[in-house]
Amino acid sequence: MRFLPDIRYGSENYPEKVARRLRALNLITWITAAVAIFFAVVDFSVVNFVDPKSGLWKAGVVAALGASIWASVPLLHRFGTLWGALTFILTLYAYLFACTCLFGTDSGLQMGYLLAAVLVVVLTESILLSAVLGVLAVLLVVVLQHRAARLDGAVYNFRWRGHCDRGLLDDVQHFCPPRSCAG
Repeated sequence: MRFLPDIRYGSENYPEKVARRLRALNLITWITAAVAIFFAVVDFSVVNFVDPKSGLWKAGVVAALGASIWASVPLLHRFGTLWGALTFILTLYAYLFACTCLFGTDSGLQMGYLLAAVLVVVLTESILLSAVLGVLAVLLVVVLQHRAARLDGAVYNFRWRGHCDRGLLDDVQHFCPPRSCAG
């Protein structure tokens, strides 16, 4: 009985050059799914045990949905070589968009589109498709920068319990000495 998935899944009937790219896609999607499952568990744990009113259940749902889609990407290889890559990239775009809307643009999640653009070039090997998906990524970043909140979202419900009455991420980004916080 095997506990680890076979990265060759779905790529057996393809030539070696294409099968190598599909194996890389399998590995990337399963790693991404594992990371998303970790964050879903953390988000649901925070909601259940630390702060039920934090709103992190939304991020946990988004991460769980993304993980379930990404883990099943190798099943799409039977329909063609691009179906798995397109599904992975487009759901990654949707995942980044939803998480950036939840956590705000100061979280820096919208910069994940740069990683996605590199993955598009590596996984599709199509110049036109890479250009179209790259333009879509740029448009999504611009929309997020102009429409999503800067310091809003579930992560900012956690407050720094120190000397300042600011959010934890705000204190990390902007040093707040004790004398400047005295009211």
